Amino acid sequence: MVRRFLFAILCLALVLGFAAPGSAARPRPCKPRPRCLPSPSPSPSPSPSPSTPAYHVATAGSDSNPGTIESPWATIQHALDVAVAGDTIIVHAGTYAPATFTQGSNHITLRADGLVTLVGNGLGDTDGEYTAGITANWVSDVVIEGFDIRDFDFGIAVNDSSGVTVTGNTLSGNDSSGVQVVRSSLVEVVLNRFLDPVPGSAVQDYGVNFYQSDHAKANNNYFSGSHNQALSFKRIDTDSEAIGNTFEGCLYVCIYVGQNDDDIYGDQTSVRITVENNRAKAFTDPATGVFYRCSQPQPRRG
Repeated sequence: MVRRFLFAILCLALVLGFAAPGSAARPRPCKPRPRCLPSPSPSPSPSPSPSTPAYHVATAGSDSNPGTIESPWATIQHALDVAVAGDTIIVHAGTYAPATFTQGSNHITLRADGLVTLVGNGLGDTDGEYTAGITANWVSDVVIEGFDIRDFDFGIAVNDSSGVTVTGNTLSGNDSSGVQVVRSSLVEVVLNRFLDPVPGSAVQDYGVNFYQSDHAKANNNYFSGSHNQALSFKRIDTDSEAIGNTFEGCLYVCIYVGQNDDDIYGDQTSVRITVENNRAKAFTDPATGVFYRCSQPQPRRG
């Protein structure tokens, strides 16, 4: 009986274990397990935006074609009729008929690639009708770039429009103006060439003529020859500028800021026109030996 009791005590001691007084068993520290954070799902790559459509015009094309570089259209006018906002029209080398932007056109670029020429009939307005190489009426944010336009009444005519840029063009022999801008805002005429090579007589009366327009820029252009008023802010132009232009010859005046304050139509003066860093000089054409005088500044009342 006593043996059984002692055996039971021994078993209980083995199960519970003995601890020395004052030395309690310490729990084993747990190793921290690395946390497996879920990998962030990759952000979806933005889809590339479709490239701006470019249509093509070439003399060997057809207006029934799709207007691609392989199958171009034949006329600038057809391209302008089809184009919508954001389109670019590339006109390849050759001679083309005049063209007019569709009324209400916006954000269209019309660009020449190579020597692209538009040639008028050279009659001026003697036939009773005014003509222009490229016309932009009631349009906004369009670009006209790189054309050679000659022998119209107006090389490029911009009327009742805003945000038009005319750049990199050559305009010569246009009876009234190389570029005429009427009742328009924010028009930029930059980096163009205006040539009037007939000595002693202005064929292209104005290189650039602004009329009742505001916030216009005529900057870094080249004028040569016998323009009566090479660069003119003719009537009621405001908040505009002529900066960095070069004039080699001008028959009457290189830069004109007008008009009279006692005109029959009322006060026609142009105001807040910035004119700076322009260069003007007489010029002898080395190819022909023709001398083009550069008139002296002439003060005018009003």
